[in-house]
Amino acid sequence: MSTGPTGVAGIFGQQGIGLRGPTGLQGIQGITGPNFGVTGPTGGAGNAGVSLPITGQVISMSTYGTGVAGVATPAASDSTVVTVWQAAIPSEAKGKSGMLSTYFDMTLNYPTSGTTFDYGVYIDGVSTGLGPTQLARYVQTVFSTNLMGSNQTLLGTNAPSPVNPLSRPVTISSIANNVQIRIANSSASIPSLTTSNLTAYTTTGSNTYTTPSNAIGIMIYAWGCGGSPFQTNAGGPGGFASGFYSCASGTVFTTIVGSLGGGTTSFSTGCGGQGVSGTLGAGGGFSAVFLGTAPSSNTNNPIVVAGGGGGCSQTASSTNQWQGGGGGGLNGGNTYDTFSSVYSANGQGNGGTQTAAGYAAAKWQSYQYNNTNGAGGGGFYGGGGGNGTMQAGGGGSGFLLPGLAYGYSLQGSNSIATRTIADISANVVAPANDVMRSLGYNGYGHGSGGTGLVLIVPVTGSNNPLVNVDMRFATL
Repeated sequence: MSTGPTGVAGIFGQQGIGLRGPTGLQGIQGITGPNFGVTGPTGGAGNAGVSLPITGQVISMSTYGTGVAGVATPAASDSTVVTVWQAAIPSEAKGKSGMLSTYFDMTLNYPTSGTTFDYGVYIDGVSTGLGPTQLARYVQTVFSTNLMGSNQTLLGTNAPSPVNPLSRPVTISSIANNVQIRIANSSASIPSLTTSNLTAYTTTGSNTYTTPSNAIGIMIYAWGCGGSPFQTNAGGPGGFASGFYSCASGTVFTTIVGSLGGGTTSFSTGCGGQGVSGTLGAGGGFSAVFLGTAPSSNTNNPIVVAGGGGGCSQTASSTNQWQGGGGGGLNGGNTYDTFSSVYSANGQGNGGTQTAAGYAAAKWQSYQYNNTNGAGGGGFYGGGGGNGTMQAGGGGSGFLLPGLAYGYSLQGSNSIATRTIADISANVVAPANDVMRSLGYNGYGHGSGGTGLVLIVPVTGSNNPLVNVDMRFATL
């Protein structure tokens, strides 16, 4: 047998403008030699693009991270193109042609996901050009307090990045004044809230909170308590829920920080299911904020509820390894067998939903166990307890007041199949852990019995979104 001929070389890279163009594509693979011989080697890469020297200069319009405030707030479902950022064009850029490269992101103080909008770069209200629509469509896919990107990590699709900015050849008029970033067709209003000092509730139990004199509402962040682990089986992480509640100053709320279930199911600590012995196998309690001073199992005034995770009290074996279900979110998670990769069925070990509780549980009540099985997590509807086959509890469901502004919730999730006691708390983390860290806290709500957490931030007004821009103009 013989070796086939070498594949043809790749094409040349495109010509660079001011900088060297990228390397050309790799050549195709060689054809098979005669008589079923060995395939020939792949062709070489194409040469790099032709370099053109920069005859002018690189002018910075702004620097990423300076936090230049916007001049408008994008409204929901509005086709009007609004300016969210603008800067004066330096005199040395006027009357010249070159490449305008732009990266930007927007910083909020509430988490979001699924936000969409169209964006573009303009000079004195005239688009620099992005095809027929003059705008590019952005879709947020990551739950974050940032839009577009954060620390060079893209948070959605069709966004510019620091290493691949939006670049357009432009000629700037000698009488041009401002360069602008404009947005239209946003799926939701995206203002930045004006906030004051945060109040943190980290000790389990209930407390009251009163809005300060200048408040127009509160931003709430809540994490449910994680379920109790057993040996290498993790409890379910507590859920996450957040949102902005509009209210007058002097409004009183009750906060509940969930804990592991004890000898009795207590509403004041989140209704976590009782463990086998002490807190072994106990379900985590929900964390919540209620309007008023007297929340109870019959209350109709919850604003935000983050469900507790289900407990686990069964030793891993060669046939199963059940993990507690994560708290809601809206719906609590079912128990999960990482050995056979199946979820619980027939209601036993299932999580609570928005309309029904898990096995043997009820609204606001998880199922308490006095045998060798894990208990359910507390929630708007409690998580179901395990049984002899599915020996871990389901997560309790969460709740968001209908119409709550910027409302968002996430279910806790067990994502690591094999664990040791040492890494349960490190790897079974609470949902929205990045939000927790950004607010100055860490280590709550995880699937090693991590207690709940409630953070309240008074809101005193709203303003334009904070827009961080890196824009550079390379003249020819």
